[in-house]
Amino acid sequence: MNGQDLGEPKAKIEDSSVVTGLVEAAQVESAARLITRTRADHTGPFDPLHVDVWIYRIVVATLGAVLIIATVGGLVIAMAGKGPVPDVVVALGSGSVGALAGLLAPSPGHHA
Repeated sequence: MNGQDLGEPKAKIEDSSVVTGLVEAAQVESAARLITRTRADHTGPFDPLHVDVWIYRIVVATLGAVLIIATVGGLVIAMAGKGPVPDVVVALGSGSVGALAGLLAPSPGHHA
């Protein structure tokens, strides 16, 4: 033969594109495992009402303000003798009391 040993493989990588491709594939696989592991850490879907406390505070403050304004408005109308208190004022007050009770009361299935 022309001076080459048949047992020795002739695997010389002259171009590093194969090595670069393997390194990139390993990085993509590692990133995919990290994303999968991070998603598995979160149990259930994203629920902003349990994560973002500012939404809860804004809703409670708004409902409280509506309750106070409806109560004061109803008292002013009744004391001024301008006639009966409009049903809209009573409905706003009652609705905000019910909404606040629903938000602030602990739910039976959730132990916090």
